[in-house]
Amino acid sequence: MNCNLRRLRPPSRPGVLAVCTLACLTVAAAIMATTVHATLRARRHAKLEHQMIQTEWLLDAGIHRAMNNMMNQPNYQGETWIPAGALDTFGAATVQIIVSTETSKPVTVKVKATIVEPSARARTTRRSHEFEFQPKSTASSTATSTEE
Repeated sequence: MNCNLRRLRPPSRPGVLAVCTLACLTVAAAIMATTVHATLRARRHAKLEHQMIQTEWLLDAGIHRAMNNMMNQPNYQGETWIPAGALDTFGAATVQIIVSTETSKPVTVKVKATIVEPSARARTTRRSHEFEFQPKSTASSTATSTEE
């Protein structure tokens, strides 16, 4: 009778448990890899958005600088401004101000702000703005915006 019981019981299969364990670990590793990849992409995107906001603020500062110089210096021709120390974490930051040399009134002013990231990927963000400036005698200005 003992012989019959052994024949009815299926043989033990220890390899099945190992295969199931490996399958579960593979799925868990794939989920972790996907999560890490998505997190790194979100981090890069957040850094780029932060750099873009800084570029917009730099453009705003460049516009104010151009307006102040145009009001205080009648022969102001523009400049390339490199802010010192304020944006060191972002790398090279420059503002280029170009004043049209035509004798027409109002004068056209173009301001372009650029930030280049210092990493190996070297992402560059640019923003520009163009406006017309009336000399002091008329004391009014109109603006038109162009963004890159």
